[in-house]
Amino acid sequence: MRRLVLVALGLGLAISWGCERKAPFQAGEPSIAATPRAAVRLTLLVVDDPALAAGAKLLRGEWAERSGGELVVEEMTVDELLDAEQLTADVIVYPSRQVGTLVTRDWLRPVRDTLLRDDAFAFDDLLPLVRNQVMRYGGQVYGVSLGEPPLMLAWQAEDSPVPDTWKEFDRATPLQANEGQVAVELIVRAASCVDPRYRAELLFDPQTLAPRLTAPPMVRALKEIVARSGHANDPVTKARITWPTFNDLNNNKPWQFAALPRASSVFDSLRQQWQPQENDEPLAVLGFSGRSASVTTSSRNATSAFKLLAWLASGETATQLGSRSHATVWFRHSQASRADRWVSDRGGEQTAALVTRLLSSDNYFLLPRLPGIDRYLAVLNEAVGQAIRGVLPPEKALESAGDQWNKLTESLGRSQQLLAYRRHLGLVTSQE
Repeated sequence: MRRLVLVALGLGLAISWGCERKAPFQAGEPSIAATPRAAVRLTLLVVDDPALAAGAKLLRGEWAERSGGELVVEEMTVDELLDAEQLTADVIVYPSRQVGTLVTRDWLRPVRDTLLRDDAFAFDDLLPLVRNQVMRYGGQVYGVSLGEPPLMLAWQAEDSPVPDTWKEFDRATPLQANEGQVAVELIVRAASCVDPRYRAELLFDPQTLAPRLTAPPMVRALKEIVARSGHANDPVTKARITWPTFNDLNNNKPWQFAALPRASSVFDSLRQQWQPQENDEPLAVLGFSGRSASVTTSSRNATSAFKLLAWLASGETATQLGSRSHATVWFRHSQASRADRWVSDRGGEQTAALVTRLLSSDNYFLLPRLPGIDRYLAVLNEAVGQAIRGVLPPEKALESAGDQWNKLTESLGRSQQLLAYRRHLGLVTSQE
């Protein structure tokens, strides 16, 4: 199950996808007026999200009424997806971080321009980071988003202020960091102290794909995590890095959600020096959760499949379907007024406003959508755990992880991996 590691790690990423939301499901109103020319049988494959799959099954009757055709909903795990030799579904819903894997395998069709220009789909209604970053890969849109939650600070305290800086965060967290989440925290901390001009290249060199795990921001971040694990903390307050719809939170006390802590200084990799932090805009970190939907290259009913795709991601259907999943959040301006469907018990209007702000920001970091990304994260998570346990000093732990990343890259094909990474960065198009 090594390829499912992100489900097991990102901030306690052992998510009970089958735990559905309590809000009753109601079929959405039609949002795309066009109807397929002939009744066809479409298969929708939902990967690693039983709650969303259950919602999709409730839409089958409405789709049949709209199209005169049949909708079959199937399920699969990420592990099964990555082990598959081909896809037989017409439309696939999958963790958005896997888009690079699926494009590299030539399993996804680019979304048709006619769909993106359709007034009913309302492309401009999508929140900026979703529209301009999450949905684009290699200069093309391969899938429509069903929601991309930003990482945030989840705070559980009794009459204590929310940590604004990493120093305050370290005083508030439990004595020992959960090893299931330390790799994600490391990346978030390092990203927060990198000059925004170079933040996208935090983990890899875009020219060679050489790991950058021993760069000063990564080393400093790991040293801070290790230092925190060696002293006692306030037993009353707890804080963690997660997303606002994360399912595995202890509800003995209410959770507050805030922006990620700020770094006091940033590293300028061009000048190779630290400088005071001057950016007050909260950092949006994306890619550790989120779901996208795409039409597959194996579909023999692409016209109908694209109509289904647009319907699932538009209007009331998108809200009703997306809000069932703990891996999504609202992704349209028009949905913000109904954010309580996702976060009714997670800070209400304050959390809703902050999530919308984060997804509209230009201060962000998007996890590289590389083939094998879960395996890269598993290696890093183990290295951070070794540093916390005192098995290796922080620098040596990161150096070891870098060596393993290089071996993993070679096993997957360096040229293919480099091309995928450069597509992620937008340095080459998918046609190159």
